[in-house]
Amino acid sequence: MSPKVELKHVTKKYESLVALNDLNLTINDGEYLTLLGPTGSGKTTTLLLIAGLIQPDKGGEIYIDDVPVNDISTENRNIGFVFARYALFPHLDVVDNLIFSPRVKGENLEESRKSAREMLELMVLSGRGDALPKELSGGMKQRVALARTLMSGAKLLLLDEPLGALDARIRMALRKELRKIVKDLKITAIHATNDITEAFLISDRVAILREGTLIQIGTPAEVYEKPRNIFVANFLSDTNFFGGIVKSVDIQKKSALLVLEGELRAKTNKTSKPENFRIVLGVRAEDIQIKPRFSMDEPNHFHGEVESSKFISGTNRYEVILENKGLVIIRVKASKEWFEEGDRVTISFHPRETLLFDYPEEGLEKALELE
Repeated sequence: MSPKVELKHVTKKYESLVALNDLNLTINDGEYLTLLGPTGSGKTTTLLLIAGLIQPDKGGEIYIDDVPVNDISTENRNIGFVFARYALFPHLDVVDNLIFSPRVKGENLEESRKSAREMLELMVLSGRGDALPKELSGGMKQRVALARTLMSGAKLLLLDEPLGALDARIRMALRKELRKIVKDLKITAIHATNDITEAFLISDRVAILREGTLIQIGTPAEVYEKPRNIFVANFLSDTNFFGGIVKSVDIQKKSALLVLEGELRAKTNKTSKPENFRIVLGVRAEDIQIKPRFSMDEPNHFHGEVESSKFISGTNRYEVILENKGLVIIRVKASKEWFEEGDRVTISFHPRETLLFDYPEEGLEKALELE
């Protein structure tokens, strides 16, 4: 049975720097949970605390399978840890690195070697079992480190940016394989990354951190479709934000008219806020339509001029300056009509595709900071 992990009121400070602030988090038995956030958000600190490599400040408690482990040493927590740096034994070849833990435990040597060869196939390292670490590329070393940890027999796996050193093709293949291995071995996995695509592809749930604070936790679909605040929406996708006020509310039609900065007017059907309430309207780049300029003055249709147009990974990405000087980012499939810089266009979005947030106390610009 794989363990459940709980952190209760866990804080970690380094003098005046708060690395983790009153974290309460539960990772369920057999769950693949990703800690996602920008650099400095507290991801690695969380892993180090769970592993027992550092201790929480007074008052914080860490439990593994309901047992408090603050006073239990790292080696007695039965944890496998994959660091961003490889930490391989330089004098051992790849296979001997992989079977180090099974050998220490007295497991059958031939069976361990067989398992090591199978693991190397999964890691796209067939034929490199006799190589020393110095003979491998950085990406290969990282895969060996990952394979060694998976063979350790630990039921709790901590991964700190484990795929960061890999090239794009290998990284895509290993994301899928890593999740499958974890599920097949019935391991609880906690994976730290700032790669949103990686987190969404590999996780059961995603915990989003910012400046040491847990901002939101949920399935990939939940955190994307229902971001708790402006930071989450901005971090997970290219999102356009407009400050404004609720101008009028139509209770029967369940809609509201917003007057946004620069006298833009947009209609939405997602607010229950009263008139004159200060609000932020968010629209994701992929939810905005762009067409050649046409005459349309209804809400959610705005005129502007293309300032930048780029082709990126099968999509066309535009930056459009609106008539009120606001900037909008748009991303559409590359098969759509292409617009050049300087083209006059009309953009639009459906009321259902909007995100609404209370106006942040610290101001919109500060709320949008990713680091």
